[in-house]
Amino acid sequence: MSAYLVRRIIGVIPTVLGIATIIFFLMYLIPGDPVRVILGQHGDAETRLRITREMGLDQPIIVQYGYFLKNLATGDLGTSYRNNQKVADILLDRMPATLLLAITSVLLSVCLGMLCGIFAAVRQNKIGDVLIMILSLIGISTPVFWLGLLLILIFASKGFDGSPVLFGILPVSGYGEPGLDRLRHLILPALSLSAVSIGYIARMTRSSILEVIRQDYIRTAAAKGLPYSRIILKHALRNALIPVITIVGLNFAGLLGGAVATETVFSWPGIGKVVVDAIRQLDGPVVVGGVMLLAFVFVIVNLIVDITYSVIDPRIRLERD
Repeated sequence: MSAYLVRRIIGVIPTVLGIATIIFFLMYLIPGDPVRVILGQHGDAETRLRITREMGLDQPIIVQYGYFLKNLATGDLGTSYRNNQKVADILLDRMPATLLLAITSVLLSVCLGMLCGIFAAVRQNKIGDVLIMILSLIGISTPVFWLGLLLILIFASKGFDGSPVLFGILPVSGYGEPGLDRLRHLILPALSLSAVSIGYIARMTRSSILEVIRQDYIRTAAAKGLPYSRIILKHALRNALIPVITIVGLNFAGLLGGAVATETVFSWPGIGKVVVDAIRQLDGPVVVGGVMLLAFVFVIVNLIVDITYSVIDPRIRLERD
């Protein structure tokens, strides 16, 4: 187990390095002058030259790339062009909001998705199964930002212009105060963000359970007179979890990307909202730092998923050893 874990952790290093390299050169190719973003239109030539040298922009691209990797290794993501604040501080300040939204969405999608998938598998080809599969397909096919706007139209306490909407029971934007008020602000963004994952998990859970319950050991358990609910929950579900965990892990990482659109629609003060604002303001370091952080979380989540595989099914670890 330890050798497998070490290999997986070492494998993260070239992945992160590759992501950092792609992000750096993509940002380098984007047109725009960082010095002009910092000074605006009124900076004199001497000041522009001084800032260019301080930022190392007069150095060859390979030298700038080396400094970028060096700073990245020490956790230095640079300084915002707009407010002269450390990018790491900006992102760390917004990270709790993004994690709250992502974790809530994951829990919601896992609970609802697996429940719907189990119910659909047990009621195969019946009206409940058909209805759940139709709803899951709609959830998978619906863009996150469009669903967010639809939820605002139906449930928000006020429209964007302050006018009343259909039901008018939930706040439309913001983070809210700690406690019940924050929970009310969280409901619509979490529902919007988790809809796609609920559909994927429901369909995958159904398919996995239907495949497992055809195995000989499930028939043996049924022949012994075990209750059907126990066969499904104790025997079939655990062996059906491998593909479901894959979907959960990838969707958690995907939720961080989807959070960019969701946070923008609902004005949720997370990393996604910061990145979108930074793109509008041409604030390169914040964009690079935000994308790097989201990519790093994606890689770590996939590492955790791989390790979880080996815990649930040791055969996977032995095959890779």
